[in-house]
Amino acid sequence: MRKIEVADSPHGPEEIDRASVARVVAEVELSDIRMIWARAGVHVPLYAIPQNWADRTFMGYDVHAHEWSDDDAFFTVHALFAAIHKTEWTEEDVEADEPPELADDELPAIDIACCSS
Repeated sequence: MRKIEVADSPHGPEEIDRASVARVVAEVELSDIRMIWARAGVHVPLYAIPQNWADRTFMGYDVHAHEWSDDDAFFTVHALFAAIHKTEWTEEDVEADEPPELADDELPAIDIACCSS
């Protein structure tokens, strides 16, 4: 998967130092993980979806720090995942950084999205 678009935190670094992240992960405790919302839609008859539909599915994600608290030693992370399939899309279409454009009245065959915090 690739990043759709990251809403950069004003407090976050521009580049990630993976060694520093590993040190933080060793000390961090996850708590209060919540799914904020989810959506899944199949907009065509199931027989119209080809067996290799995943080959023509755009998948992306966005993860960013939403809230920092130096006083309470916590921060909030929002994570979004999206998968969008349209039978006519080619592998090149779905390998782009952004999903192919859809007309205002056009639905993909399958769309799945969820956001957690």
